Amino acid sequence: MLAVVLCAVVLVGAMLAGVVGVATASHRTAEVGYTQPTAAPDTTEYVPDTGTATPTATTTTADTTTDAPTATGTAGPRRSAPATAAPPTATAPAGPRKVLATGDNPLFAGQLGLPAVTCDLPRWRSDPASAQAFFEAALTCLNQAWQPVLRAANLPFEQPALSFPAGRNWHSACGTTTSDQAAAFYCSADNTIYMPFDGLQTDQIGAHPGVYLAVFAHEYGHFIQGTSGVLDAAHEQMYDVDADSPAGLQISRRIELQADCFDGMFWAAATGRGAVNRTMYDEAIQDQRGRGDDNGVQTRRDHGNGAHVQGWTVQGAQYNRTAQCNTWTAAED
Repeated sequence: MLAVVLCAVVLVGAMLAGVVGVATASHRTAEVGYTQPTAAPDTTEYVPDTGTATPTATTTTADTTTDAPTATGTAGPRRSAPATAAPPTATAPAGPRKVLATGDNPLFAGQLGLPAVTCDLPRWRSDPASAQAFFEAALTCLNQAWQPVLRAANLPFEQPALSFPAGRNWHSACGTTTSDQAAAFYCSADNTIYMPFDGLQTDQIGAHPGVYLAVFAHEYGHFIQGTSGVLDAAHEQMYDVDADSPAGLQISRRIELQADCFDGMFWAAATGRGAVNRTMYDEAIQDQRGRGDDNGVQTRRDHGNGAHVQGWTVQGAQYNRTAQCNTWTAAED
């Protein structure tokens, strides 16, 4: 960002999402609130992929950017092993550095995918202390999944901090937000994922841990965008075109749908191992239909509609490749 304050806060009803940029690298990306899906997705049989074949197509043929591939079913996550990237050349920087680029970021080069991980998660209970223990354990699992990918791409990895603010007004290095603006968010200025219990809407969702794990994995996806340099580059683009313009909102949708796809990649790495089972994955995919711009509450097209939110999550789960999550090269809607 330029050395001025850019503030693009969305204040459009209960449990909505906002994107805020505050001075240099101070960006908040937030999770849209929950609305009950009107229809459950198709639940086809889950057949794990036991091979290592690389995908033959990318999302560039889909209607996206801003919107994305619509879900054609919820075939479960595939667990193909990630390819190993070539080591950096002698002329590369001495250490990993973030690269301020979107579509051509090293994060999307080659065939990088998450390795299989086994998550040891406590049983979900809908109280603040139990939720905190659940997300702290999930952070360990997400770090194990994503750190090798960042290293293979020669990008930095410094695990994010977690914060569990109480009440309905939450303060971060990116500013102040409320439960009317966001459900959960990542702030790049302090490299922290904020998971306020009052933002989770446990009274509406109930004991469905897959939903909460998906929200967390989405926010972790924003951390991956932040540490790689994608988020900084995207917010520079938003500043140049005005965040509230059609072009700015399209950039926002690319950011959010990519985080959904990264969320899906995590399900590919973790489903069927440890505490993460197929039921949790199905809960997460069904929930996605209620987290789009067409949920009856959201009034801005800054996240993509429910079908596209769900579609990009399924895309990540089925392919488990960062290149398949490159929303920046997908066709515009």
